[in-house]
Amino acid sequence: MQKTKGDAFVLTQLSTLLYPNIIARAFAKAAQPDQHDLVLVSGGGSIYPMLRAHSFLNNVHAARGRTPLVLFYPGRYDGQALQLFGKLQHHHYYRAFTLVP
Repeated sequence: MQKTKGDAFVLTQLSTLLYPNIIARAFAKAAQPDQHDLVLVSGGGSIYPMLRAHSFLNNVHAARGRTPLVLFYPGRYDGQALQLFGKLQHHHYYRAFTLVP
């Protein structure tokens, strides 16, 4: 489908299935954060633009409970926003902090 109709068409079709709250619930079920002291998440850049990191983080926050979550992200976090590859400018607030300066 991607070869014949293009990326935009596939993204539109997938967006009807990839609701961030559904992804967050599926993630919490698979990761079982209440059974661990820490949850590490990688590969966030590989799902862009189907799911954006801020949507995932905002939705998974309630599902993970009190277990800390570390997201390995290919970009910059300036204390308020994630910038994919340090280029995209989005203005979202996160309850997060940078682990390594």
